Amino acid sequence: MAPIVYATVPATLQAAIDIAKRYEAGFIMTQPKTNNYIETEVTGQLEALTVTVQQLLRKKKEEAYLAKIVKAIIIASDAKNQDTS
Repeated sequence: MAPIVYATVPATLQAAIDIAKRYEAGFIMTQPKTNNYIETEVTGQLEALTVTVQQLLRKKKEEAYLAKIVKAIIIASDAKNQDTS
């Protein structure tokens, strides 16, 4: 809560303005920087999203690799069955 200052002469008014500015500057300096907090939060979320996407891509590559192996096994098995028939 800000103090209320009454000034009757210009010098007192200027002094009150100067004091108010100093209080305001001190208040601003002690407040957390919301933009930095938001930036940090968003950066953290983007990093987490990046990790998740990388994991999904890795899993997709592994599944594609396993599918190729299974397909090769099936082809080899079919070829072996045709040779024995």
